[in-house]
Amino acid sequence: LLIALVISRIPLPKNMLYDKYYEASKQLERRKIVKNEGSTLVVHDRFKDLIKKSYSLKNSQSFLLLEKCSSQESVLLIDLLYIYLTYNMYEEIRDTLNKHFDYLVKNGFDTMLFDFIKNVEEKEPVVQIDFIIKKMVLVERRADYDLLGMYLDITENMIDTYSEYFYLREYLKYRYFYFKCMFEEMFNNFWNNFQDIQSYPKDIYLQILFIIGRTYYIQGDMETATEIYYYIFNIAYSNLLSNLCIKSLHRICI
Repeated sequence: LLIALVISRIPLPKNMLYDKYYEASKQLERRKIVKNEGSTLVVHDRFKDLIKKSYSLKNSQSFLLLEKCSSQESVLLIDLLYIYLTYNMYEEIRDTLNKHFDYLVKNGFDTMLFDFIKNVEEKEPVVQIDFIIKKMVLVERRADYDLLGMYLDITENMIDTYSEYFYLREYLKYRYFYFKCMFEEMFNNFWNNFQDIQSYPKDIYLQILFIIGRTYYIQGDMETATEIYYYIFNIAYSNLLSNLCIKSLHRICI
């Protein structure tokens, strides 16, 4: 508990600690090592640096505790990742990133994640395709399409066509075509490879179709765009993809 409090950059939520660590928390409070701050528990400042210098902070139980608390405070997952990096725990880094990447992105940690992945790559110079793909997702979210294009070139021959990363890269490629206004290249790529694209995982296939439909829409071909959105709705409905059903209905209404 003490190590978890020391290595977290923010106070930890008491309601996540007290069920298993109640006695330990109270003992640390009595010794004036930690203090209550509203609904959280934090180490007194005068102890934090001392404990960091005196103890190895590599402790699996403290990591598990931080991961548990991160369900309330997302930033703790970033703390965990940097702690793993300090101790060259690359397997744990990959597991945590793969498990929580989408969650962290949805919570607005794009810049922190991009910087963290760059730090990992500097310490571990072997090229890791999963790190590159994650950076591609992050640069696309911030609309840096020139950098995304560079990553697309780098990864063109690096990914096995049966890899999950291949399908995500394909989706990002169509996003790149769209936002760079490369419509002719997009349509050629799509129709020349349509049979293969139909075999992609359903959510990726439909997301690519959304981009194709939107391109017809902005070019003024409302009929083709609407037909594509109806087609997406039917496939999404039959595959219980409710979020894509709603998205397609929204497009049809427009």
